[in-house]
Amino acid sequence: MRSFLERPPLAQKSKVAIARGESYGEAERAVRRAVELLGGIGKICKRGDKVMIKPNMIYASKPEDAETTHPAVVKAVVKLCREAGASSVKLGEQTGWHCDPELSFTVTGLKEAALAAGADEVVNWDNDEYVTVDVPNPRSFARVMLPKSLMDADVIIHLPKMKTNAVQVATLGIKGWIGALHNRMRTFIHKNALDNGFSTTDVVKALGSKLKLTLIDGIEGMEGSGPHAGLVCHPKVIIASQDVVACNAVTCKVMGFHPLEIPATQVAMKDGVGTADLDEIEVLGERIEDVIYPFKRAVNQYVSRYPNVREFVGGACQGCFWTFPSLPPHVDPQKKYALVAGARALIGDDLGSYDEVHLIGICACAPSHQLPGFKERVGRAKRIVTHPYCPGYNTAVHHHEKAEAKGDVFEVPDLLLGDMCALWAVPDVTNQDKMDAALSRKENRQSLEDVRHAAEQYYGPELLASSRPALWPMTPLKEMAKWQDAVEGPEPAPTKITFVENSDGAGLRTATRALNGRAPSPGETAD
Repeated sequence: MRSFLERPPLAQKSKVAIARGESYGEAERAVRRAVELLGGIGKICKRGDKVMIKPNMIYASKPEDAETTHPAVVKAVVKLCREAGASSVKLGEQTGWHCDPELSFTVTGLKEAALAAGADEVVNWDNDEYVTVDVPNPRSFARVMLPKSLMDADVIIHLPKMKTNAVQVATLGIKGWIGALHNRMRTFIHKNALDNGFSTTDVVKALGSKLKLTLIDGIEGMEGSGPHAGLVCHPKVIIASQDVVACNAVTCKVMGFHPLEIPATQVAMKDGVGTADLDEIEVLGERIEDVIYPFKRAVNQYVSRYPNVREFVGGACQGCFWTFPSLPPHVDPQKKYALVAGARALIGDDLGSYDEVHLIGICACAPSHQLPGFKERVGRAKRIVTHPYCPGYNTAVHHHEKAEAKGDVFEVPDLLLGDMCALWAVPDVTNQDKMDAALSRKENRQSLEDVRHAAEQYYGPELLASSRPALWPMTPLKEMAKWQDAVEGPEPAPTKITFVENSDGAGLRTATRALNGRAPSPGETAD
């Protein structure tokens, strides 16, 4: 059989260790076993080394939700580094979705576990200085902005969670490095799996030889609608390697996926980061076939659940598809809605009968390259809402681009994104509590006060009150905007793109101008 790549086989096989852990009470034993199989902690960390450990901490979720790296795994790794004589051991991470990292470090138990095991510091990368790092053999970024505390380390250890991901099949060892990128660089690399794969591979290449170990927490995992709204499962394994690509490949095999199914794995292998060819990998400890645990996939839902919301597409990418279950933010059962996406949107129906048409993404908002008659068909709608961003799902991330919604619930940016994640997969692979809560907000059955109450039940009122003002259950849009302006400077003003019918792409360039920090003036085309 032909190899995946036309290149000579590796002179030496990469090693991947698999250790069983029936529960988190056995986490330290399993972590130690996996590291010993790779040659011991001395092969990874030497006396005097400065160590940075990065967990997966996407959100302020409790350990039992299986959304983040379990604190028992972090504790075990910190202990090993201390035993090796590391001069300093730090834990560093940031969260997504405007969530307060300090709250996340507390709720996940990661801060307490790391400090109890002997870590010197837990670093909130939101507050860190960022440095520019060159990327060798770059794909998407010639340079990346990474936390200074990360790049000051001699040894970097990554602790991903074994879980599915609607963008990249599974998160694991490469995709998880999106968490180290400065937020300004993260926005545009979720358009589809390949965009994400190229970009996160660049981050791994920038880390270079500092990345000494990838150790995946699979004692409990998340299957189905990951990374946020999936189902807890129990693979009962720790998988570790000094080759992040090999670690991805073996973990995918254990999860019931093809070793090369994650695009980032293919890109990283071609760029020489490591190997995903199982013939070039020596598996130590447990055999793959003895620990296979088939994960439910994140099966995307491509159409709205509501009969009064219809979709019209043509040439749309995955980023725009993700918005379909979550737009419009509020659904009025008495209204008729249309969602239009793609560079060649095919619209067979008469949109004059629709109360509201949502144009999703740059392609639909700037129709100079659309099929003849697009402007006229769309223009017959009673109301047009534009989402002039690419990918389209950024309308859920960036609160200043949100569609108008009834009530105050969707003035809260985290709810827009969290609810999108709870609705973008079919129900039987989704956490029903998260889906039901998202639908209650969409259908205007839950108020912001209800949201606050639910958050107090989950976090406790004292912890919730101590978090930064940007936390979604406590602070509506206007306060979030004030905080963001103070930290990052004001966002460009939202704009609605004027239709431009011509053949030179002026409409597309006009729409793109909104991404470059300046909103076009009404009627403006391109230079």
